[in-house]
Amino acid sequence: MSLFKRSSVINQLSAPVQGESVNVETIFDGMSIPGQLKFAIHPSNDAIFAPLNGEVTDLTSHHIAMTAISGDCYWLTLQRSANETAGTFDWQVRIGDSISPLTLLGTLTATDSKSLIICSRIGLSSTIEAQKQRRFSAIFG
Repeated sequence: MSLFKRSSVINQLSAPVQGESVNVETIFDGMSIPGQLKFAIHPSNDAIFAPLNGEVTDLTSHHIAMTAISGDCYWLTLQRSANETAGTFDWQVRIGDSISPLTLLGTLTATDSKSLIICSRIGLSSTIEAQKQRRFSAIFG
């Protein structure tokens, strides 16, 4: 039983930024966000922390992709309002860096009250899927 409890702690997400939580079911009508939405937050400050234990796998000025210890891949993005022309992440991490909820990923620049930080689960890491397939083929032939 303790194995399952530990697994649920490993997969736990934390809020990456202070702010007001937004109901994802009411706000994302018509928005194209990949994966399964986990949360959205209107940020009240500019410090962005890691929402999980894992590794940084990709970076752009508006997105960061992370792979959790469990192998799940997550995508953190800055969704800007229609009127906002600027507003990006100023990253303090690089691809391949290990992260935890205490890790400062970066800061926000030029956000307004309608900006959102969105986290979505985008599946399993391809290396984790390949490892699982090798295990199954070794067991079942």
